[in-house]
Amino acid sequence: METGVIYKVQNLENERAYVGCTRNFPQRIGQHLLLSSSGDESLRFYPELKKYPEKFYFQILESGVTLCRLRERESYWINKLNSIECGYNECLYSGNEKISLIQVNEIKLILKTEKTKFSVIAEFFNIDASTISDINCGKAWYDPSITYPIRRSTVKRKKLSIDELRLIHELLSDTNISFSEIAAMFGWESESVIRKINAGIYSVKVLDDNSYPIRSIDSRKGSRR
Repeated sequence: METGVIYKVQNLENERAYVGCTRNFPQRIGQHLLLSSSGDESLRFYPELKKYPEKFYFQILESGVTLCRLRERESYWINKLNSIECGYNECLYSGNEKISLIQVNEIKLILKTEKTKFSVIAEFFNIDASTISDINCGKAWYDPSITYPIRRSTVKRKKLSIDELRLIHELLSDTNISFSEIAAMFGWESESVIRKINAGIYSVKVLDDNSYPIRSIDSRKGSRR
């Protein structure tokens, strides 16, 4: 089971703090330093971090937190440290609200600098994997200064295990889930592998020939968009 950490960024001079959560603490530190030095102001403490980096320190508050509880524990520490009123945080995250612009920027950074699967990123932010795919392709929260797709993922590099193939078969059996949504769960922009598996022409099969296609490509959710 994948886990993450809750961390704190604190200004030693005024004792104001920012609480965040991440799967990779060292990498997140580097991201904060990189963004602040580039002039990004998406987080309140970035201008000060850019000007006085020596006045800030990064600390892990809690480790080994499952991904589904990261936002809950982040909110706990934000409350405990009062880092909205007396710090750099702007709001609490219950996990049920719509995605914020700050979260969108975090997702774009993860897509650019990490190889984390779309499905894992989606779980982290408690949103659909298809939303991650849309952000990656510029279909949602388009930024003219960004070259899309943010992450160029090629399905040819993906070697599917038998368990993954069985999972895809189960997903294909549910016609409420589109080909593109299934592809997005595996971090793929293209539906080609999903369509090959559905048709029974993928290099590995887990069903007999008579069981294909798993769903009709003319179904509402399976048709090309």
